[in-house]
Amino acid sequence: MEGWLGVARSQQSATCEGLVARLLWLTLIVTGWGIAVWAAPLGGDNTSEVHRQATNLVKQGRKLMRNGEFEAAEAAYRQALALDTELASARCGLAWLLLKNRRHAEAYELVRPLATPPSKHDEGLAISGVALIRAGYFRDGFETLKQALALKRSNAIALAGIAELAYYENQLPMASQLINEAIAENPEEPDYYLLAARIASRLEQFHLAADALRNFLRLAPRTDTERRERIEGVVRFYTYLGTSRVNVVHERADAVVPFELHERRPHISVRINGKGPFSFVLDTGASSCVLSNEAAAKLGIRPVAAGGQARAVGGNGMFPIVYGVLKSLEIGPVKIETVPVYLRDIQSLSGHKVDGFLGLSTLADFTLTLDYPQRTLGLRYVPRDGAQKSLPPAPPSDGATRLPFRLTESGLISIEAQLDDGDILNFILDSGASASVVDQSVVARHNWQSKILPGQFVRVVGAAGAAENVPILRVNTLRIYDLARQDLRLPVIDMHSLNESSGFEQSGILGGDFLSHCRIEIDFRHQQMTLTPAPNSVVKRQVEAQPTASGAAKY
Repeated sequence: MEGWLGVARSQQSATCEGLVARLLWLTLIVTGWGIAVWAAPLGGDNTSEVHRQATNLVKQGRKLMRNGEFEAAEAAYRQALALDTELASARCGLAWLLLKNRRHAEAYELVRPLATPPSKHDEGLAISGVALIRAGYFRDGFETLKQALALKRSNAIALAGIAELAYYENQLPMASQLINEAIAENPEEPDYYLLAARIASRLEQFHLAADALRNFLRLAPRTDTERRERIEGVVRFYTYLGTSRVNVVHERADAVVPFELHERRPHISVRINGKGPFSFVLDTGASSCVLSNEAAAKLGIRPVAAGGQARAVGGNGMFPIVYGVLKSLEIGPVKIETVPVYLRDIQSLSGHKVDGFLGLSTLADFTLTLDYPQRTLGLRYVPRDGAQKSLPPAPPSDGATRLPFRLTESGLISIEAQLDDGDILNFILDSGASASVVDQSVVARHNWQSKILPGQFVRVVGAAGAAENVPILRVNTLRIYDLARQDLRLPVIDMHSLNESSGFEQSGILGGDFLSHCRIEIDFRHQQMTLTPAPNSVVKRQVEAQPTASGAAKY
């Protein structure tokens, strides 16, 4: 495998069916007949004084990392490598530390010598695979993790890495099995319990998720107080929910509900606890529902738990986390009960009063059809038990493009996009954003400073507040598979806070300047979406272009 920039990027995920088959094959490796082969650490049995000093520094680095002293730990590992550049434990230890700090490229380069034939090292391969996945190179990461498990089938890092990928693909039983095996191999790694909690939460096993988070808090360094406060708040909320089921569809009638479009955002009328109407933005960029503090006061809805700060776009990138639960939420004839919500202040959007945001998890039991040209939201109920998942999805209509998607760590839809002739990037699908945006790292990585419009700035309003004087990138073409929009102006923002809760790197947001020209169907059961551009719209199909997603299919 070549260097970081030379890795052959997957043009998109394999189809869901293909990945399931590969994960099922992997289960056979994990559960019984993988071949355990130990690779000797680089440097052999060097017993010199220099080697001894380097080994002691590695032990010191591990201790410092467990205590949350990351800067000191990094210094110790680097001193060890300065003494012995071939010491595998120093390379792996430092790379694992860099992964915890989301420095994926550095981590990959450190362990690349351990993952390159003929010098194969199971831990080096495993860390390399996790680095690739978190940077969005899913196919390469998956293949690398498979190699690590073939060398040592009990490699905890590789098991957890595959569990993480399965979680993004919403293969939750598989993810749960693998992360539990990783914990059994290394019960002292706090991050494994964090992933176990996320998987249990998505499975609505809130009591198990709370237990996993308690284990994380027991093992994790106490230095990151803000993160601990956030997780302690989640534990209180999950403890409140216990064994409850949430977002339970009571009235299961399919529905087509009209919406109004303001500043390219769909606004829909809902009823809460039998009262209303209230104006909500249909927001695929929100994992859960949000209710304004003003509306909550009118309805008498009180917080049930709180703690820490949520990550979001705008302002300082954070807002206080306060949890509530709605008895019921009605969208036309559809009634959903026990609906978790965030309670927070909401700014009016372009003069239109907003009482809340309708997030993805609330609608996960439906196939959604967001028809911008017709100004309608279609809801087709799909049983929660997933009985229909084995059935193939309905064929798309003529002129439609179907492509797979992944769910981020926080449950948002991520699809692959391309700007001009640049790299394939992961973008969040966000119907609550009036415009698409791009992360500032993309500009730096592609040396696109010359594409920044001189003297032009915009104000960007997100969940965390407003960001002022945001520069604008001029893009000739934004492509999603074989669909493209020409001549776009994208605000350039810092997505660091959002990426802290994404799991794998997100480089932009696909907003209303693209989406509002399409009919969009979102199929959660098959993790696929279908885009149909409106006739004569600015979003057009480029038949001659190389598609951005190898797993997508044009019908």
